[in-house]
Amino acid sequence: MLDNHLKWENHVTYLCTKTRYLIHKFYLLREFMNQKLLPVIYKALAEQLFNYGLLLWGGLYKNAIKPLEVVQNSMLRVIYRKPRQFSTKELYSENVCSIRTLYILSVCHFVYKNTGIKKDFVKNCYQRGQAQGLLNVPFSNRCINTLTATRVYSEIP
Repeated sequence: MLDNHLKWENHVTYLCTKTRYLIHKFYLLREFMNQKLLPVIYKALAEQLFNYGLLLWGGLYKNAIKPLEVVQNSMLRVIYRKPRQFSTKELYSENVCSIRTLYILSVCHFVYKNTGIKKDFVKNCYQRGQAQGLLNVPFSNRCINTLTATRVYSEIP
């Protein structure tokens, strides 16, 4: 959803309203559903909303995405039964990613899929990773986050 100035504000507000609607659904679901199943349902419902077109709008400034991050944090607090003042850093685990991390993952996946760098990353020598069918990726000295880099390279097919 774009406006006449080619801005993504309408899309972000649309996602906020859809996500707020899901918060109420998660209030109802958490009463009778298993605690381990709620993040799976979150990934199926909410994270798919965020992923749609994320390559286009995910690189917005932080203040443009901030309302969506606030709604996402409140949804995760509902899912994990945490109080309102609970730290947002502790909400995200290995299974649940923030919007910015989802954007980084989608960009890395897009670059990997659409460029010819696959053969450059694979080394010719035999290593333990090749025995398990893994891809050997050279890491630089500077990384965004060790957890993010691990997720990025583990989710590449």
